[in-house]
Amino acid sequence: MPIDNESSTSEDRFSQQGDGRYSSWSSVRTSPWQLFDAWVKVTRRAASTINRWRVVFLDLEQRFESASDISEDDARGWSRQLVTPKRGARTVNDVWLTAARTVFAWAEGERLITSNPFNAVKRVTEPPRIKNRETDAFMPEEWGMILSAASAGGTPKTTFQGAQRWVPWLCAYSGARPGEIAQLRGVDIQERDHINVMVLTPDAGTMKTRKARTVPIHRHLIEQGFLDFVRSRGKGSFVLRTGRAFGFI
Repeated sequence: MPIDNESSTSEDRFSQQGDGRYSSWSSVRTSPWQLFDAWVKVTRRAASTINRWRVVFLDLEQRFESASDISEDDARGWSRQLVTPKRGARTVNDVWLTAARTVFAWAEGERLITSNPFNAVKRVTEPPRIKNRETDAFMPEEWGMILSAASAGGTPKTTFQGAQRWVPWLCAYSGARPGEIAQLRGVDIQERDHINVMVLTPDAGTMKTRKARTVPIHRHLIEQGFLDFVRSRGKGSFVLRTGRAFGFI
């Protein structure tokens, strides 16, 4: 999603004042996406949070030209229409409204907008759903389908193909979040005491826990050629060019 608007980047649109706050050019209309982009750069939240909230501001960007023009009634109407057969009230409350309230509250505190219209929005509700599935976790046959599809493409020839090939398998064997895996670099794949490991570190990108941890690489991944793939990509980001999960997740 491009953030340019009338040839202005987010750096052009926001300038830091002496008190550490940000101010926007009064002559330029600031879109919801540009608020989100500025918030990401300042707060450095976990990649999982950024990735999950990204769709919220893509939707707001499509519906509202200017963040400052969103009224409390607009915010209520927007939140109500978010509940669909595929998106429940819990997701709307816990993800969509939380994201909007948080970023707009930050923008209000930084004086980028005059008020936060989402403060007045109560939790949306819906009738209780009948749930036939026992768990939200993947079932063994579902995992098998995902991993089989990941392997079906053969040897990756592009960066994105590398993500498709290895991110699902690395998640399955490590329990790591997709965003943590997608920002791995060649330098993070190491051998310690004759054991091949991957180092998940904030140096590679944002992490929810903000703490580095080391995870052994399963022998099956090595047998599939993961270490050969890493060596072919060098020491930099080998799954995504930027080291961020935005392009894949």
